[in-house]
Amino acid sequence: MKQAKSMSNLMREAALYKRSTCDLVAPTTKLHFLDDASTLSVDGLEGQLSDHAFGQMCRSLKVPTEYMLKTRASTFRFLDSAHGSGREWIDKSRADLVAAHLNSWLDHNDPRMQLVRGIEYTTALDGSNIIGEPPRDWRAYLSNHYFAFDSADMLERTLQVCDDVAHRFGKVVWASGDISQDGMRVKLVFPGLSREVKRSRRVGDIVQWGLYLNNNEVGLGTWGVRGFVEFLVCTNGMVSTRKLVDQAGKPLVMNRRHVGPAQDMSTDVRWDTDTRRLQRDAQLSMLRDTIAHILQPDVLEQEVQVFDRAAESVLSRNPFSTVERLAKTESLTGKGGLSESETNAIFARYIEDDDRSQFGLAQAICSHNITANLTYSRATQFEKLAYNVISLSAPQWERYALAA
Repeated sequence: MKQAKSMSNLMREAALYKRSTCDLVAPTTKLHFLDDASTLSVDGLEGQLSDHAFGQMCRSLKVPTEYMLKTRASTFRFLDSAHGSGREWIDKSRADLVAAHLNSWLDHNDPRMQLVRGIEYTTALDGSNIIGEPPRDWRAYLSNHYFAFDSADMLERTLQVCDDVAHRFGKVVWASGDISQDGMRVKLVFPGLSREVKRSRRVGDIVQWGLYLNNNEVGLGTWGVRGFVEFLVCTNGMVSTRKLVDQAGKPLVMNRRHVGPAQDMSTDVRWDTDTRRLQRDAQLSMLRDTIAHILQPDVLEQEVQVFDRAAESVLSRNPFSTVERLAKTESLTGKGGLSESETNAIFARYIEDDDRSQFGLAQAICSHNITANLTYSRATQFEKLAYNVISLSAPQWERYALAA
């Protein structure tokens, strides 16, 4: 798993993206492509539209995204009669045709208010000012109902809560993290929230409990917080996917959609209105309360019970069949399942570790041998898969373990 960024670097980058945000709400009639079909003008303010945002716009206009991307990148042979001998063939881009097509739809469809999320870099990561015209990227094309929730605000509030409980659980420790202009994933653990998995075959298998934060700022998912557990013997971890509840039955997993009231302002909306601040504060309060619940010691006790049960489960009769069936179960692995190479790698680790229990398979899935060369996003998916496996009920596990 690639995790080169420290907590301090993560916080600096989160702050940079927040202060560089350039969010505009405008009617579609104020949007116009330049001839390269990549530069979008939003009421006169130009920026480069990412492929992700380009796809979002195409889907909104109900035009085929792949066709538009392919056409924009293609060329055709053209007889240049305006230069030279007039008989020279040149390669001419089709981008201007795509621009004209999209501009026609933008101009003639019923006008709609759209949120165009941008990043305008006026300062560098070290805080120094950028000389000249600041580069601007349009990173998302969204409904004006989209609730823009900054990763920097989420991270700051989380660390405030962590500081509040430091006297009970120790100073929070950064396990790993990743941030970009599109989103954030952060894993934190507490030295004082440690327990032993007594039935593990590995002697002294200690786990630390903490938090997994996720946020997406370009319309690709929810933002929320879950429990995270790190195994100190091998320093791998699992992201909890179990629906935790407190004693009153209140859910402890928070996943929120980026949805709010419609924004009807014309352009250059910086989200500094009282209404937006109240929305943000309400969401941050929910985040604080959820974290406080997740960090209760009895929640960790519940998790350790899950690990202990998995450690004494029936052993896999045929490890390859177990892993192969798992790889094809999308309810556990996610859409698309596991690739052949991923399946083979998990099987090899499962055999090498010589622990054919449910706990052993989960450990194989999230081991460093598997996640070391994955992107942070894919490695986190494997950590969720490992937890999905370890939290299977005994009858569910037996369907995999006793497979012929």
